[in-house]
Amino acid sequence: MDFLSHLARLVGLAKPRSSPSLSLLQEHTSLVKEATILLESLLRAPPAGLEAINEQIIALEKQADVIEYQGTQAIHQAILLPFDRSMLLAAFHLSDNVIDNIRKLSFELTETQVELPQEAKDISRAIAQAAARMCDLPHQLERPERHADDIKNTVRSVHFFEKEADRAYRTLYSEYCKFAEGQELYRNIMILDFGRKLEAIADGCEDFSKECYRILTDNS
Repeated sequence: MDFLSHLARLVGLAKPRSSPSLSLLQEHTSLVKEATILLESLLRAPPAGLEAINEQIIALEKQADVIEYQGTQAIHQAILLPFDRSMLLAAFHLSDNVIDNIRKLSFELTETQVELPQEAKDISRAIAQAAARMCDLPHQLERPERHADDIKNTVRSVHFFEKEADRAYRTLYSEYCKFAEGQELYRNIMILDFGRKLEAIADGCEDFSKECYRILTDNS
């Protein structure tokens, strides 16, 4: 074994198996999961119930902000980390983007009280399923050598649900991009806008899972 190989092996052995940052990332993704469940409820709630659900989503997003700050501080202050610092920071950023976008969409839906069609509800259900799997990844990354196949399967599962969201969005777009006038046109434009924002949340779940897969492949 040459000197560089020996040094790389020693550095690898010195890396901690786990890190407070991974535990905090697990907490953060759990909040994302809760927020997606609430988002699904928001799309099915009557107008009178929107405000209460929106307040719950706001509270979750505030908790997530605190945890993201704690996580990024832990990453910056750590001398040794199980994975590349920039990858862990990216994972926190991507997870936080998801819950931020849910909070923004929740506010808009509550303010406008637009009743969204079934296709939008199908997208929200796919988002909740993607987030449920996304939430498994930080725990699996604590032992990537043991959970490599689990991580790959989880990433594939998130990708599957993101594609389900894509399909529902395409159906919604085909239905509501048709010519309309007056109030119907205004409603269609709003539905398409909300559909795009829902689909972007599904994309965000997939972006997080891709970053976790990148962490796995970089440390295999």
